[in-house]
Amino acid sequence: MLPHVRQEALTKGTERKLHQLCYSRGDAGEMLKVRADYKLPKEEDGKYWQLHLVDSPGIEVPEDNLQGMLAVLIACHAIMGSQKVELPSHKKLLPDLDITEDEAEELIQTVIHLCTQSLMMTMLYHEVNGFEQYVLAKLLPDHAYIFKDEITTLNEGGILHEHETMTGDTHLLCKAHLNCYLLEAGLTEFPMEKFQIDGTSYTRLIRSLRLPQNDIKALPEDFFPSFPSLVEFDVSHNKLSILPKGIGKCKKLCGINVKKNNLQNLPEELLELKDQPLRLEISENPIHSLPEVICHLENLQRLLANNLLLTSLPENFGNLKNLNYLTLKHNCLQVLPSSFKNLKKLKSLSLEGFPWFKHKPNGFLSQEDFGEFLKGTYADKWLEMHKEDKASLYEFFDEDSNGLLDEKEIAKLNACLFHIFPRFRGTEEESGIPAEILELENLEYLDLQFQGITHIPDTISKLHKLQELVVSFNPCLETISPLAGKLPLKRLVLDECPSIRTPPKEIISKGFQTIYAYLRRLISGSVECKRTKLMLVGLGGVGKTSLVKAIMSGGGVGETQEAIPQVTDGIDICTWTVTREKETVSYSVWDFAGQTVYYNTHQFFLSDRAVYLLLWNIRQGHEHAGLDFWLNSIAVHAPKAPILVVGTHLDQVSKVEIPVEEMQQKYSQIKGFHFVSSHSGQGIKDLQEMLLDVTLEQPYIGEQIPQVWLNLEKEIIKLRTTESVVSYVSLEDLALTKSGIYDKSEVSQAVQFLHELGSLQHFDNNFLKSHVVINPQWIVDVMSCVVSVNDSHIKDGYFNHTDIPKVWEDYPADLHWWLLRLTEEYDLTFQLPDKPVNLVPCLLPEKQPHFDWPELDRENGEREAKMIYKFDYLPAGLFNRAQVRLYEFSDSSVIWKRGSRLKKNDHIALLTQFRDSELHVKVQGTTPENVLFLVHEVFEGLITESFQGVVYDYLMPCPDCSKAHARDPHMFSASSIRRATQLKAPFLQCTKYFHVIPLTDLHSMMPPESSTDYDLQLVQTVRGLTDLRKDMSADIFISYCAKDVPKKSEKRVAPVDVCRDLEEAGYRCWFQEDPSSQSLEVTAIALRDARVFLACISDNYIEDQDCCAMFKYACTTLRKSIVLVVLGDSMNWQTSQIGLLVAGEVYVNMQQKDKYTSKLEELAKKLDMNTLLKKDEAIDYPPVFISYAWANSARAVELGTPEKEGAAGFGDPRDYKDFLEKNGIKCWLDVEQVGANGLFEDIAVGLQNAKLVVACISDQYAESTNCNMEFRFAKTALNLPIIVVTVGRGQMWRKSEVGMLSINYPVVSHDDTDQLLKLVKENLPSEVQQPVSNETKEKKKEKEQANQQQKNTSFQELYELAQRKFLRQVAKLADSFNMEAYPRLVVIDHMATEETEEGKIVEQE
Repeated sequence: MLPHVRQEALTKGTERKLHQLCYSRGDAGEMLKVRADYKLPKEEDGKYWQLHLVDSPGIEVPEDNLQGMLAVLIACHAIMGSQKVELPSHKKLLPDLDITEDEAEELIQTVIHLCTQSLMMTMLYHEVNGFEQYVLAKLLPDHAYIFKDEITTLNEGGILHEHETMTGDTHLLCKAHLNCYLLEAGLTEFPMEKFQIDGTSYTRLIRSLRLPQNDIKALPEDFFPSFPSLVEFDVSHNKLSILPKGIGKCKKLCGINVKKNNLQNLPEELLELKDQPLRLEISENPIHSLPEVICHLENLQRLLANNLLLTSLPENFGNLKNLNYLTLKHNCLQVLPSSFKNLKKLKSLSLEGFPWFKHKPNGFLSQEDFGEFLKGTYADKWLEMHKEDKASLYEFFDEDSNGLLDEKEIAKLNACLFHIFPRFRGTEEESGIPAEILELENLEYLDLQFQGITHIPDTISKLHKLQELVVSFNPCLETISPLAGKLPLKRLVLDECPSIRTPPKEIISKGFQTIYAYLRRLISGSVECKRTKLMLVGLGGVGKTSLVKAIMSGGGVGETQEAIPQVTDGIDICTWTVTREKETVSYSVWDFAGQTVYYNTHQFFLSDRAVYLLLWNIRQGHEHAGLDFWLNSIAVHAPKAPILVVGTHLDQVSKVEIPVEEMQQKYSQIKGFHFVSSHSGQGIKDLQEMLLDVTLEQPYIGEQIPQVWLNLEKEIIKLRTTESVVSYVSLEDLALTKSGIYDKSEVSQAVQFLHELGSLQHFDNNFLKSHVVINPQWIVDVMSCVVSVNDSHIKDGYFNHTDIPKVWEDYPADLHWWLLRLTEEYDLTFQLPDKPVNLVPCLLPEKQPHFDWPELDRENGEREAKMIYKFDYLPAGLFNRAQVRLYEFSDSSVIWKRGSRLKKNDHIALLTQFRDSELHVKVQGTTPENVLFLVHEVFEGLITESFQGVVYDYLMPCPDCSKAHARDPHMFSASSIRRATQLKAPFLQCTKYFHVIPLTDLHSMMPPESSTDYDLQLVQTVRGLTDLRKDMSADIFISYCAKDVPKKSEKRVAPVDVCRDLEEAGYRCWFQEDPSSQSLEVTAIALRDARVFLACISDNYIEDQDCCAMFKYACTTLRKSIVLVVLGDSMNWQTSQIGLLVAGEVYVNMQQKDKYTSKLEELAKKLDMNTLLKKDEAIDYPPVFISYAWANSARAVELGTPEKEGAAGFGDPRDYKDFLEKNGIKCWLDVEQVGANGLFEDIAVGLQNAKLVVACISDQYAESTNCNMEFRFAKTALNLPIIVVTVGRGQMWRKSEVGMLSINYPVVSHDDTDQLLKLVKENLPSEVQQPVSNETKEKKKEKEQANQQQKNTSFQELYELAQRKFLRQVAKLADSFNMEAYPRLVVIDHMATEETEEGKIVEQE
């Protein structure tokens, strides 16, 4: 029979029907959410690829219509021929045949082959066009989905449904497959009916089913038997307490995701799937011991079991020999079963311990956030199981009972969490890493964060395929084995490991490549380094130099009492090595000068790698010893270094008084108090012993340093006898020939490390990198020459370049300019613009010079902004170094030791230091925020670099006080804003004028400290830039050649005349008086923003390469509308390339001066016809914007607006508009104004041009999203005055956001129109209420022209502010990566993200 059917089908044009085909080739998530053509990995592809015919009678299509579909039909049949085509049923498809489903599928497959051959033969008789050939040749194998448009026309009855993915792709699927992905669909029970089509169940055809983030409490009992073809199913984030029976019926099942349900166990029937390559996700369920059935799934590939509070794993866990991915994050494991080592195929292992709170500097932790943290990590479940009360835990650490935990309290809480929760813990001998892990030789990724590991052992080398090792947040981790350098590592993360010694923190800060190179170098040999700096500080004359001699002598006998001490000039450095019980410690002893003038240089040499001896003269008493100054100074520059307070001249007093307990409580760095006499030797031995004890406790003592790096240091020390500064090239040669280093890149790493140790000084910038200072004393002496207490050639802070040979007369002349740049690198000096003078701010006069601070020009949009910085202690040098860093904006006529005036883009700023704890910054200009932010970044950068221990707060003025031009506004502190944020407070109140300010407004004023802050500010900045750009962009860009500018004697049309006359006609023109003076960037931006390109074309124009390039760019690249004005004497330009580009264009010939007027009219008519242009005729925007909800207008209700009870009849906003206009005040009302550009754009334009808003507030207004948006935009973005009119009967609006935002505005009752009129008149600018005369219009135009430059300045400042904030975010992001130092190329793109079952973020294009 079949041969007969085949013959008939191939030779006769029998009736043919088209049947709908459902075609899917990926899992439900990818197919329905991401993109239609998502291509799975090859090993996954066959599991999901599915074709099935929909059970329908088919669609009759005339033979003629089939001809245009040949390519489509052949493609579909070819795909079907290569795969098995399934059927849900054949009752409609083959209604007359009494056969089984299997027989029907076999018959359909045969028919498909016959149809394919028939279509191919048909194609031979018809011409196949180019598109069809392309489809057959290129697209058939992988992209049959492109035929959707053709297939849609055949989708009679809507059997197939069109679905659009998040990326905009669309495809056609049957109803059942469309319902395979129901994310957050609000389901409370499984929707079995969604898989029925016309009474036929399609469940047996479903291979991928995802229903995450719903409220499903139970699955139907026949769920698994109904879906026998399931390959994967995801019911994560639901409320299932049990899985129904029958899961073993799904013989193809590979992926199971039941994350975050209420499951306490897994069904034993899972054993029936033990041969399947399973992926199992059971995280965040109340499963407190791993289900035994899991250990029998011998072919399990991936297991995710996070947040289960597991304390142990079954002994037979090692049966999972095919496991290649395992994550057991946030459990409470202390040991692993011995069988764990049998997981030889494991490639990725995450055993992240229970976390603690990651807090930000200056951050707070509220009790609510603490509860959320515990809930999110499931720590609350653990605490409940162990009868710990989380509220009591929080209150215990809230020592000041203020409802917030500060940094110190958070640190104590974290220490408690570290000890409460079980985790891997090491000892001095045992690393804490379970030995079983180190037997997993195929491991490529290992995550051991939040554990108690003490060191990474040598046996890490067994993991010879390891590429990523993450051991962040291990507070006890001290060393990484050098043998880790033998592994093929691509990533090693050591964040937040405070006890780490090897690698040193200076190496870790340089990124992975430096760490890896350091470990590899340690393999060839290392030395345990026990060395530090010994810093002696204190006021001048307290006996520092004498004490150095006493402790170094060993006998404790110093100078005689009668000896006159020599004053130390700067800093003296020497070396002292001491041995005790076979332990040798080497000290680099730094004796700091105590005179005030040197304090600005001390900051450069104080570091955490030091022990400090703070000396004071007991005879003079502690009150006059400056102890607080020095203790604060050390705390600022070296917040982690220990301090010993040493009283001298003990032999000359009988009693010592000093508040020991009070000082130790205030300064936690103090490790002890000693009282000595350098003359008699009293207390010297005890001081030496204590000094050694404290030194050996430091975390960096005992760190491993590559032997060759220390060899280089030894060679450098030898050189010090003859040299103090050498060229980098000679140092590099020394390293490569004598120290054992063989690679130039390692020389750079060694030099960087020795720089951090203080053995040498090297600066990696273009000018200074050529030399290396190998003698620290030398650089100290260089600085001392600038700020010496001895006679100096630098007077009142002015360092004339002619005095350089005198200041550094003892130094080689060829280094003098290098030394000057060195002082600039240290922020000690800066050069004045166009003057051969460097200023030394710390030597400037104390007295403030006389200068005038101008009054604000409010009419021209000037504003004043300010910030106040309050320090617990303001370190010496911080302010003066900030003056140096802001030198390019400094006004050299107004600068003194405690202040500077800055000038930047028509803005002026004043920086002033008040007392010893405050800095004030105030700025005047159109966009003062950018200058404020610039100054803030300078201070912030300096504090981060050199003053890490500084504690400060900054204050900003109340925005409503600023609007009211209050001379003494209330200042909000950044700390109070942060606290309010943590406490979820929506507003803060100004205590001087009792303004209520939304917290979002205050956040928008602060420098962004988080991504959320940045996002908020970016929106506002972009809005501001867009508004300014609209005002700045010209209608017409005028391009001309400078040679066409006529001389005075020539009677020719000048391009400038054309520009002037067009502007008088109302067009905004961009014109360069001197084309060579403008930067290319400015010109390109102006050209891009212009609507029309007007070319003053001539023979000179086409001969000018710049003019031609600009013309081609405007014409071919930007595709601007071109207008030609012909100048010059001939028309030869028409035969040029430019002429060819504009062939056929109508031009205006202005070659004859006497016809200029008529030609100008011709040009004006041509421009008037251009729809892109609008004359700059002032649009008479109504000054009053009426904001209201339509439900409150009886007139609107009459016209069809749905009526709401209590809304209309109590004041009609549309009546207020009529009332105000009768009194001469024009109003903006939506029903009269919208329609030009779209509702929201018209509303925005109306608000932007309004001078006042009348907000008719009601309950309906508060419920309206659009009304809320209008009010928020008027208040927050535009700062418009607002008058509130209460309409409607309800009062619930007072508790809404609008109600809170309107607190400071006047409120008028709906029937008090006289009061409304009075308030409107009081709040409207006077010029708005007066008729506009011609003279006023002229003045207005002049004013607008004068403001154009101001707008340019505002745009530049705002644009720079946006860039500065953007770079700040990028820098933070880059610093969070474990990557090499600069240069870095950061490529940023907008991507959609999706979290996979493994918890990883997947980026989708």
